[in-house]
Amino acid sequence: MSNIDFRTTAPQPPRADQIPSALTSSGAMRFWLAVVLTGIGTGVGAAALTRLLQIVQRLMWGGSGTDILDAATRPQRLYGRNAAAGEKILNNHNPP
Repeated sequence: MSNIDFRTTAPQPPRADQIPSALTSSGAMRFWLAVVLTGIGTGVGAAALTRLLQIVQRLMWGGSGTDILDAATRPQRLYGRNAAAGEKILNNHNPP
């Protein structure tokens, strides 16, 4: 067996490179700017992926792209597209 030390250590004092506690701390503006830019980037990415999902829904199921339940009422269209996609995948992986 390996020698693992399970003793607890005393709490360490905060390091200078941790999250700044006030805007007047050194590096605080850079830290909070990174937080804000990360939030903006995340929001823009989520909006872009949501738009991509709507485009794919519109192309695959027709309609507005925002109400997939309307398209689900016409299952024969969906079955045909799924069968065609499956055939294409099988043909790409098993050429004649």
